[in-house]
Amino acid sequence: MMRDRDRVRDGLIGGGLVLALGGVARGEELALRLVALLALVALACWRPALAVLLVPLGAPLALIPAQFALAGRTLLVPLHELALLVAVAAAVLRAPRLVWHELRDAVRRRTPLMLAGMALLLAGLLGVALAVPDGRGAALREWRWMLLEPLLFLWLLRRTPGQAWRAARAFTIAGVLVAAVAWLQWVGIDLAPWFGEKQNFGTPNVVEADGVRRVTSVYGHPNNLGLTLGRLWPLALVAALLAHHRAARLAWAAATLLILGGVALSFSRGAWIGALAAGVVLGGALAGRWRRSMPLLLAGAVLLGGAALVIGARGGLGGGSVTNRALLWQEALGLLARHPLGLGPDQFYFWHNPEFGRSTIDPALIGTSDQYASHPHQGLLEIWLAVGPIGLLALLAGGGLALRRAWHAVGRGDWRGAAILAAAAAAVTHGMVDQFYFVEDLALIFWLLVALAWQLPAADGPALEEEPYALHRA
Repeated sequence: MMRDRDRVRDGLIGGGLVLALGGVARGEELALRLVALLALVALACWRPALAVLLVPLGAPLALIPAQFALAGRTLLVPLHELALLVAVAAAVLRAPRLVWHELRDAVRRRTPLMLAGMALLLAGLLGVALAVPDGRGAALREWRWMLLEPLLFLWLLRRTPGQAWRAARAFTIAGVLVAAVAWLQWVGIDLAPWFGEKQNFGTPNVVEADGVRRVTSVYGHPNNLGLTLGRLWPLALVAALLAHHRAARLAWAAATLLILGGVALSFSRGAWIGALAAGVVLGGALAGRWRRSMPLLLAGAVLLGGAALVIGARGGLGGGSVTNRALLWQEALGLLARHPLGLGPDQFYFWHNPEFGRSTIDPALIGTSDQYASHPHQGLLEIWLAVGPIGLLALLAGGGLALRRAWHAVGRGDWRGAAILAAAAAAVTHGMVDQFYFVEDLALIFWLLVALAWQLPAADGPALEEEPYALHRA
């Protein structure tokens, strides 16, 4: 057990890391930023396990990046990317030989998870090669943000026992803050500008649509608020159930309610149905009748997925266009028929928008916001278009391995497995009618769930992949 003195020390170091990251990102003077960067690296080398937690804390602020003036240009760097680079650098600086042994051992063992990650990276690079000339820079940036960096995050989580669960708590705390901003926006207090300038083409933070007040919090669209929070509330709820002290249980229960409230305020029907799917999975798992109720749960999941397709295709909350989503899916299927290897990361926009001269967009979408859609609003189509069939299979393999382990954990009565399955149910259900993976925090959450599952015991007791170089002291 961690001693009180260790908790105080880690609290001070954690606070110092947050302040240093803020100084690097928001400092007015170059000298201040350099001092903050040195402090950030020094503290990260002192406690690498705490530095990693800055990544989930900063992930929701991907649209509010740090701005650096460089050679007459403004360089935009998301906070979570800055934190990840520092955490990786700290791991290498602290124990370079250990990192080398880890990489060498991973290559020698060729585990299923490592092979899935390598296949995904290679599929993404193939997609960059297939990208159109005017979109190749966007493809390479997407490969870095959505594939390489989330896999580096997975590597950092798996180096230290229990680190994935600490990162899950950090992500949940970030979700609480995001939900709090959403609640305040809903009552007329907008704190989002306090975090910085949002790079979302001037979209308002509060959207009046179909007779309701939809809020975006720190995101660019209310749907993104629902996409993220819908995957976090099961983790908060299970944290409340597993907490040892009454105060902790009450705190996590309050966090769960606040995050669920944020899902409600997004007024995203896909998020609502995803929350319902997660609730069905959690209810079945926690009731202790997992095996016997599985046919009913599977039937419920199919019905909820079908409902998400039908309701989500209707467009706006009050009805809206019946055909917009269906037209996007039809267009995406046509693109896949002509380009079965996919278009490349972040390339749908360059093929869909008629301004680039290669679009097969339906005329009904021209002049609407869907003319500028950067994704087809369907998870499988989104992934196939971005990284092709190889990348799709790699993501399915990585996620499937994690779900298998979580399944076995639930069979043993481990509620942590139920949290993973419930979060996955919300992600898949909402992903039927919206994005599933290619958003910064969604990609990080995907691999976080994989890491969480891999830190559960395997079906037969011992771990599927032992970590011989884990940093127990980090």
